[in-house]
Amino acid sequence: MQVYDPTTDEWSVENGLPTGVGFAGAVSAGGSLFVIGGIESDGSTDAVYRLDSPGGQWQVDRPLPEPRGAGAAAYDGARIVFGGGVAREDGGPVRGDVWAMIPGQDWTRVGSITPAREKLAAATDGFGRVYFMAGRDRQAVGGEAVFGHVDVVTQTGVESLGERLPPLSAPGGAQLPGLGFCVVGGQLTSGDYNGRIHCVDGAPDPEPRALPTPRAGLGVAVLRQFAYAVGGYHARANGTSLVHRYDLPAD
Repeated sequence: MQVYDPTTDEWSVENGLPTGVGFAGAVSAGGSLFVIGGIESDGSTDAVYRLDSPGGQWQVDRPLPEPRGAGAAAYDGARIVFGGGVAREDGGPVRGDVWAMIPGQDWTRVGSITPAREKLAAATDGFGRVYFMAGRDRQAVGGEAVFGHVDVVTQTGVESLGERLPPLSAPGGAQLPGLGFCVVGGQLTSGDYNGRIHCVDGAPDPEPRALPTPRAGLGVAVLRQFAYAVGGYHARANGTSLVHRYDLPAD
């Protein structure tokens, strides 16, 4: 686990997870950090880990109902919401299940995203809504399919909003103040890497600046008046330590 301090503009290495995992969901909820599902060395996992303080030890929390890798998660202000992913690392079919958990309680199924997909992005307004955006199905009939579909999860269930974004695999997602629910980066149907910001409600005017290095598999987070794009992979690298910062529009 690497931690960024914006006050000092420095990264530090803190206590790591009990086991290595990739393609997991990461959520800050109620003062704790959760890492949810993902792909371990032997395939997708249902494991959920919780960190209650920056210098503390990771704790095992309530597992997902089934193993899921390459899904996405966000905290809606009361519940951790997890959706999509694959049940196995070795080419298993994508899943559309959406599960929710109030911290300290068990996971419950609240619906499904349409179409089912993995390598999708999640974003929340922190007031009861979680958006699942874009993603892919690598075993679709006719070959890998990449989607621009959006689903919104509320207290009453899951609603499909249809195709509201360009088809993208593995973008980062966030609610960006002044812009709305957006994805950053990702891989296009052509295989090229996207560097633009795409928002569910359309492109703002003026359009936000593109990433200097287009890439997929990145993390996106909002801190104060900035959006950060962290890590990812692109045509020349399976992984990168790049961090880019975007100055959000003034209110």
